[in-house]
Amino acid sequence: MRILLAALFSLLLLAPPSLAVTTPDLTFIPAQISASSPFIVIAKGQTTVPTRVTWTVPGFGEADFGSFSKVGDLFVCYFSNADPAALCGPTPFQVATVGFDPATMLVNAVDASGATANKTAEVPVGSMTLITKPNMEIPVNGTIYMSITTPGNFPTGVTYAVLLKNFSFQADYKPLTYDVVGDKWIGNVTLPGGEYYLVFSATSASNFGGTVVSVSVPQDATGAGVCSVSESDYPLLADQVNIPGVLVEKGKPFSKTGYFISNGGSAPVNNITASVPAALANMLEVALQATSLDANDTTSFTVTLKNIDQSLTINTIVTLLSNGTAVGEIPVLAAVTVTGALTCSGEGSLAVAPSTWAGEFSVGPVSKTFTLSNNGNSAASGFNISTSGTIAGIAQITPPPSLPSKGAGSLVVELDPAAAGTYEGTVTVAGAGGSATILVNARFFADVTGDIDAAKQDLEDFENSLSIEQLTQLAGTIDDVSSLLDDAQSSFTTGDYAEAEQSLNEAKASITVLGVVAAAPAPPGTPPSADGSGLAFAIPLIVVVIVVAVVLLFFLRRRKKTAPKDDEDEGLDDDLKEEFES
Repeated sequence: MRILLAALFSLLLLAPPSLAVTTPDLTFIPAQISASSPFIVIAKGQTTVPTRVTWTVPGFGEADFGSFSKVGDLFVCYFSNADPAALCGPTPFQVATVGFDPATMLVNAVDASGATANKTAEVPVGSMTLITKPNMEIPVNGTIYMSITTPGNFPTGVTYAVLLKNFSFQADYKPLTYDVVGDKWIGNVTLPGGEYYLVFSATSASNFGGTVVSVSVPQDATGAGVCSVSESDYPLLADQVNIPGVLVEKGKPFSKTGYFISNGGSAPVNNITASVPAALANMLEVALQATSLDANDTTSFTVTLKNIDQSLTINTIVTLLSNGTAVGEIPVLAAVTVTGALTCSGEGSLAVAPSTWAGEFSVGPVSKTFTLSNNGNSAASGFNISTSGTIAGIAQITPPPSLPSKGAGSLVVELDPAAAGTYEGTVTVAGAGGSATILVNARFFADVTGDIDAAKQDLEDFENSLSIEQLTQLAGTIDDVSSLLDDAQSSFTTGDYAEAEQSLNEAKASITVLGVVAAAPAPPGTPPSADGSGLAFAIPLIVVVIVVAVVLLFFLRRRKKTAPKDDEDEGLDDDLKEEFES
């Protein structure tokens, strides 16, 4: 909708060019850096029109300068003297400023019209050097063992944070532990497969320092996949739970603590509960140490695996709720190997691989083939199939007719829902004195290809209805809508169904607004066009605001469908205000 607003306002010339660019809001990571050390600076500003953001550091001789890279909706610079992947090259801050005036960085944003906005930031540069353990960026089974030394300095504390490669925090700052014998600060963090930055910060009574280390965690060795961190406006930020391998006795619980949740919002969050997907409620438990968090507060939580009698992999999302409203997410990935699962009589036991099936699909039949193994000493047949959860009514399971001793065969699971939605549950195969379970979590989206074709036809019909003058002045906006529809088609073809729906909905809303704009009568005194009809789309500002507000309210009401009824109107007002201010 912001793209639509920018296009309409630009079309109608209702705002001077100088308003198209905004003053960048700067964030340095870490906030205090060490001389000659890596760091990241993020500039948040205008993203709805072509904008270039540059930086300049005056220094003591010739000024250093360069451009920010566009990463999503952010403008980002990652400086490092050693990392060839540094977006903005070596750090311009080679000299500490402790005891002197802070260094400065000048950031300038400019748009296509030449309008500019700038920001001057004071950058504290410390002389405390943070040396990381060699090869710290090489994890062991997803666990990174951190070790920091500060030669010649005695900090009061060293903290670390985990930053995703999209430059959002996966986990906020936490303390490292001081090892007296080794004179170093140590800790460890376990992360799912992916790319990260580890951010370190240290302070003492008279000095400070900070640095950034780029790390890569490989995919889980079991092939179970990786829990991704969803980008959202949730106020609660939670650690990812990654248990790459644990051996438990059949039916006995296993607990792991040391995970944290922080409130990154500006208001308290109360009555917090952890909601485990129904299909896993009997096997997975998340216990919170505190159920209320003030702004910037942190609490811990414990994860317990229980009632598990079959080796399996859990890959899911636990939703954090406040009074029933989602306020955060905890990605959980755990590979469990069960001991004592085989019977002593030699009657046999079943195993299935893989033990999970999760994905996004278009509505219609989809199937997956699993390997069902008989680990027993005798042949097995006559398998008993059961399903649970919301997949019970849409799943069709075809097991092998029989399995020889120590043999394997194909088990086919087909899902065929009648409507879009999320379907989850378990498929359990019993026989040969044992059982095997598959955890299923499938999200189905409606097939929007027909809607995309219809929207393209609507756009074509709209173009054909315009005069030459209207077509000329609306050409840019029409091209933007056409690009949205192409994006929707491409996203659907590649399986990114959520993105396809979003692009289609934005395109349809834009077509609706364009139709209203083009059909509005010209105000008195509007110069006539070549055909004498007048510029029918040159309407007063109030009409544009009303039309756009109606469309915005439509989408915001959809976004607020999970909000409590009493808070809905207030939430809509706040969101609408944010949309017009952005």
